[in-house]
Amino acid sequence: DAYDGDQFVELNAKIDGTLYQDATGIKAGSVLEFTFAHRGRFGNDTMKLTITDLGADDSLGGGDDTVLFTKEYTTGKDAWAVYDSTTEKSIVAIGNPVRFAYTAVYGTGDNGANKTEGNFLDSADFGIGVVTARPDRGLTASKLPGTIVAFKRIVTRAGQDVAIEREEIDSQPDALLFVTPEIHSEGPKNNSPLGVYRANDLWRVFNQNTKEQLPAGLTLHVFAVQPGPNAFVHRVTSENLKGYITKLDHPASNGNPDARPLVMQRWEGVYNPHHIGVHYSEGFWHIFNEDLAPLPADALFNVYIDDRSQVIDATTPNRNVVVIDDAAFNRKPDRLLIVTQRWNGPYNPHPIGVEYKDDRWQIVNQDLADLPEKMKFHVLGIDSVTSADGNPALARAKELLQGHWIPNIRETERRYGELAPSNREVLAILSVEFGGSTISLLVLDEPAELSINQETVTPNEIYELKATADGDVFQLALTDAEGREHLDEVRFFSEKQIS
Repeated sequence: DAYDGDQFVELNAKIDGTLYQDATGIKAGSVLEFTFAHRGRFGNDTMKLTITDLGADDSLGGGDDTVLFTKEYTTGKDAWAVYDSTTEKSIVAIGNPVRFAYTAVYGTGDNGANKTEGNFLDSADFGIGVVTARPDRGLTASKLPGTIVAFKRIVTRAGQDVAIEREEIDSQPDALLFVTPEIHSEGPKNNSPLGVYRANDLWRVFNQNTKEQLPAGLTLHVFAVQPGPNAFVHRVTSENLKGYITKLDHPASNGNPDARPLVMQRWEGVYNPHHIGVHYSEGFWHIFNEDLAPLPADALFNVYIDDRSQVIDATTPNRNVVVIDDAAFNRKPDRLLIVTQRWNGPYNPHPIGVEYKDDRWQIVNQDLADLPEKMKFHVLGIDSVTSADGNPALARAKELLQGHWIPNIRETERRYGELAPSNREVLAILSVEFGGSTISLLVLDEPAELSINQETVTPNEIYELKATADGDVFQLALTDAEGREHLDEVRFFSEKQIS
């Protein structure tokens, strides 16, 4: 399938095949940008992008050429990878015509000897402003079938489990939840395998190792879907169990090596305190314990299959880290990632998580154990979904307050919710310092409005932080009941400071 639309090209030639285009009229000092999608045909294919200033004679090889940029890109056959100039140093034009050339370097046909096969290319664009102007191709949960909600949940108190406390999923006992922990270099880690279960009409996340607590401050990426053709619960039985492996026998995955299942342990009485992965063999996908410990009968797993999940290769991991270098993830700290390990030879019986660092998402072993080479991961990257989606003013407020925006924490809502108007929905809560006290900033529903409620400075007095959008004009103002502005006096807490 093409990455975008119905067609793509193959850099196929008996020698080093090259596809190129010349661009003219680019002024000296302009920053050149590029973006393209690449995929292998039978395995890992390699191509090279070269950007060359053709000199005053406007021809290649005339003696005055200047190579402005060149780099090789290697991509597997399982999924398209998007590459662009946002990961590179600025490529500055000299002022002459510029050639953008894509060259086949290595194809997997005949062990690389046959360059007539491989190196699929699609969605290529280059010039000035082509990357910054293009729309975000990241998935929103509304594009995924059966989605209930997707959000990030911060563990506020250490414990063996934590309630999700979201009405959208708590009201659905058949919901399927998938959770991946997000860590920070100096923040808490969680070494136990995670699971989900339901008790007292609430969905909860817990540590399968009951001797270990979920640490306060840990961020959980939570994705919930309804049961459907691509989302189901798998139970371990004597018919599908073989030691540490259980076979998935389902129409959505049978005979489909490209299915890319995401799996999550689900508790209904049986613990499995082991890290899990998936692999494909003999026409079926399988779930297994990474440490080869026997799987218990009646263990349950949530399974979700969508071909928009990506396969991330850890071909050259940096100790315990593999960086996801993809435009759908780069410079997007709010993206939500759900990750499942995929067996490709080595085992990795360690607690995986995700971390955002240096404008890139990365998959990590939380216990700092080295990731084995040739590891693979199934990764679903989507945008968080709240009932504020589609509200332009709130969207702009969220953009302005990026880094301070946190999910709707029910415990905080219970503490401050009575100060909000009874007929207004609280969409999200921030923690701020104002007037020498820590208070809550409630994000209310339509009309777009954010209100600060304080108990200790002036009880029950509401200070309004209003966000209004008029075309491209965005205004943010904090005023008291007498109309006096106080925005400069507000200090927003970061997520790490929220307790």
